[in-house]
Amino acid sequence: MKTNTLLKGFCASAVLTLAGCVAPDDQAASQETVVAEPVAEVADSTELPSPVVQTYFTGGSGNWGPSRGVLYRLIAIEHNGELLICGAYAAKGTGDLRRLGREVLRQARAEIRGQFVMRDLSFFKVTSSANWDEALVGVETNCKSTGLSASEVPPGPVHVITREGRYRVRG
Repeated sequence: MKTNTLLKGFCASAVLTLAGCVAPDDQAASQETVVAEPVAEVADSTELPSPVVQTYFTGGSGNWGPSRGVLYRLIAIEHNGELLICGAYAAKGTGDLRRLGREVLRQARAEIRGQFVMRDLSFFKVTSSANWDEALVGVETNCKSTGLSASEVPPGPVHVITREGRYRVRG
């Protein structure tokens, strides 16, 4: 089964608020720009950290109807001198719509101060949509290295940018 869904381009920006995580009142497809907390430093270790989503994590959402969409939260951290992106997401809807949420993250990219740092955010930890009302607070994240050292990318907010237009999902 193929599903083509139109998502409107980013239309708003939120800095360290949950406003970017609240679904709009209208039932039309919508999406928002998000800005993440400045880079934080974590203890040295060879194992990647898995921070738990806190209220200061930033996030965003994409909605394609009532009770259908994706909600994600993220943060950039420094670990052993490397810049990591850590995140979690939940998707609402049927199987195809859940796959659409993952596809949106797969095609997303992250930037810090206009500098590209990562593409494909589908590594974010998937969580139950039961965590949606709490804006994913308390959910463990997955982290991935950007491949950049923290000295290459000045600490700052992370902007998540998704592709505007149609997404194809095959079921």
